[in-house]
Amino acid sequence: MKNTILSIVAVFSTAGYTMAEEAAVANPVTLTGEIKTTIAETAADKYGATTTFGLDVGVTGIAFGGLDFAVGSDDKLALDEWHIGANLGLATVSYGDQGNNWIGAEGEQTIADPAMGDSLKVSVGDATVALGMTDATADVTDLSNVQATYTMGVADDLSLTGAVDYNLDSETTILGASLGGVDLGVATASGAFTYGLDSEAWGYEGVVATGGLTAYLNGDNVETLQNIGGGYDMTIAGGLELGADLSYNMNSEEFKPSVSASFSF
Repeated sequence: MKNTILSIVAVFSTAGYTMAEEAAVANPVTLTGEIKTTIAETAADKYGATTTFGLDVGVTGIAFGGLDFAVGSDDKLALDEWHIGANLGLATVSYGDQGNNWIGAEGEQTIADPAMGDSLKVSVGDATVALGMTDATADVTDLSNVQATYTMGVADDLSLTGAVDYNLDSETTILGASLGGVDLGVATASGAFTYGLDSEAWGYEGVVATGGLTAYLNGDNVETLQNIGGGYDMTIAGGLELGADLSYNMNSEEFKPSVSASFSF
C-alpha cells in the first residue's frame, strides 16, 4: 500500500509540475490530500481500522479533479469516489462518483441521506443541481434522481441551506434544511432537518461546537430523542490531526467509541 500511495503522489506531482509549466502565473496548480485511519467497533464486536486516502488537484479558476480511495482487507487501495470538473465563468460543472448534493450534520443517524451514483453537478452562485444516473456505463441519459440545494445568508455568519431530492424511479420527494452559524457566545450551534413528503418520515439533529469539541443529539418521528454523542479534534503541528468520538443510542443503550488520526498536505 505504501508504494501505491507514493506512486499516486508522484503521478499527481508530475502532472501538477507539467500543468504549472503550461498554466499562467495567475492560475497556479494546487495539490492537496489527506490520509486518515479510523478505529471503530465492527459488526463482530471487535475494533477494526479503516484507512482512506484522498487527492485533489486543480488549476485555480480553470479545472479541478479528485480521487478518494479506501484500503480494503487485502491492504490494497480501492477507488471509492472520483470527480473531474471545470469553472465555466458563471457556472462550475463537475462529473463523477462524487457523493450526493445534500445537507449534512455530525452524527447523521436520523436525518435522511438520499444516495446518488455517478452524477453531473452544476453550481451557479449559491445554488447547485445534481443529476444522478442509474448506470452511467450503460446509459448516461437514464437518470435516477435529481437533487438541488440553495444556501443563503440570513445574518452575519448565519446561513440557511434548503435541499430537495426527487427520485424518478419511485416518484418520491425528500426535503431538507440546515441552519449554521448560530452564535451562542462561548459556542456555535447548527441544525439539520429532513422530511419525506410521501413517507411523512422526518428526522432532525442539533449540534453545538466550541473549539475542537462538538456535541450533538438527534431523533426522528419514531423516537424523538434517539442518539446523543460528541467528539474532540486536536490539531498537531504539520497537518496531523487526532480525533475521538463517542455516540450513545437511547434505544439499544449502546456506546460506540472511535478514534482517528489524519494527515493533510
